[in-house]
Amino acid sequence: MRTALILFTSLLLISCGPDVTKHYAIKADAGADAMFEKGWLPELIPNSAKEIKIENNLDLNTSSGIFKFEPSDWSKFERSVNMKLKSVSPFSRWSETQADFKARGYHQLAHSEDTSTWVFFCQPIIGTCEYFTWGR
Repeated sequence: MRTALILFTSLLLISCGPDVTKHYAIKADAGADAMFEKGWLPELIPNSAKEIKIENNLDLNTSSGIFKFEPSDWSKFERSVNMKLKSVSPFSRWSETQADFKARGYHQLAHSEDTSTWVFFCQPIIGTCEYFTWGR
């Protein structure tokens, strides 16, 4: 019995890793859950952002996700980013990731604020962005 309890406890601890996944219907919902204040999303994502999925790795201080937006918001979003695309990140196979998104026709944008950097891979015509973020 004691062995079964130890095994069960070990499996429970392994399954409770540092990853946290959140889903939000709209940008305001993410804001209400302090995702902007915590640095997991930048305020500059389009106001029309919806179907937001955020996957955070708390141990590595990294995040990735996806959101949809109204294609008419693309120009404003594109103008709001403030830096060139990063060639280095804590994500494995980063150069391959960038090349893959580029080959599939995604626009690539980067933004930095306070202690976080975000890289967005977007398809403006259909209004979708996938992103990666990390702390400096």
